[in-house]
This record gives sequence, C-alpha cells and structure tokens, in this order.
Amino acid sequence: MVKTNMKNIYLIRHGQTNSSLENRLCGSRTDEPLNTNGFQQIKKLILFLKNYNPDSIYTSPLIRAK
Repeated sequence: MVKTNMKNIYLIRHGQTNSSLENRLCGSRTDEPLNTNGFQQIKKLILFLKNYNPDSIYTSPLIRAK
C-alpha cells in the first residue's frame, strides 16, 4: 500500500458585492465591501473551513476578500 501526503487546495471567490450582483467587474482597484448576502456567504464558508482545519489561507488585501 502506497501512502501519500496529498494536500487539497480550495479556490474560493469573495462573497457577493453590489457590483457582482449587477454583473459589474470591480477589478483590484475598487475596494467594494460585501453586501448582506455576501456576509451570509462568508458565514457559511467559515462553517465549511472549520471542518477542514486548513494549514494556510492566502487572500487578497481587498476588504471584500479579507
């Protein structure tokens, strides 16, 4: 039996903003905050990540990604 130390990588997009709701691109220059639905999405993400206990988390410095 071969035992491997596989790591999982999860790519997660920031929660919803008013711009993303309107299908407008923000890019990296507009630091738009999350809307109410975006905060709810983040709460669900926190519960998901608690089950996996990630070794590392890398994020953009923009407020919608933090």
